Amino acid sequence: MYCTNCGQQFEEDSSFCPSCGKSKPTDIFPQVSFFKALELGYRRAPDFRGRSRRSEYWWWVLFTTSINILLGWIPIIGILITLLLLIPTISLTTRRLHDINLSGWWQAPIQGLGITVLLLPQSSLPDLLSLILTLMILGCLCIFIYWTAKDGDKNPNNYGDSPKFPKTKDINQNI
Repeated sequence: MYCTNCGQQFEEDSSFCPSCGKSKPTDIFPQVSFFKALELGYRRAPDFRGRSRRSEYWWWVLFTTSINILLGWIPIIGILITLLLLIPTISLTTRRLHDINLSGWWQAPIQGLGITVLLLPQSSLPDLLSLILTLMILGCLCIFIYWTAKDGDKNPNNYGDSPKFPKTKDINQNI
């Protein structure tokens, strides 16, 4: 194992880095893999409680974006894919926001603006209103990306123990 501060390798029996003195991490668990993220996305779809790690969220985003790009342009299949991915995506996003101690309801503005843009015919909107909607969406999206990319709370928060640093030694408790 290597020190996260200076990169020096820890000695097997040492609890501190020989170079900088930083303590050896003991509760760091591996990131969620791509296939584990897909499994968790569907298995925990009805679960809007708890917390999810960044790796779980971003692997899911990569998967859903890829599927939508590849198959979303086919009318019937695109609608079915969107419906199949909707609940797991909202659930996972809720748990990701919980990891930084925010309510899952914070995703509602970006989801609502996205649905509004899809439902409103763009040609019927005045140019100024279209510009305002676009700027609102971009602003919400920037904030939303910041939140979902932010490291979660290391300690327990209002939504439970950290999935990255659980208090119990059972790694699968929060997953």
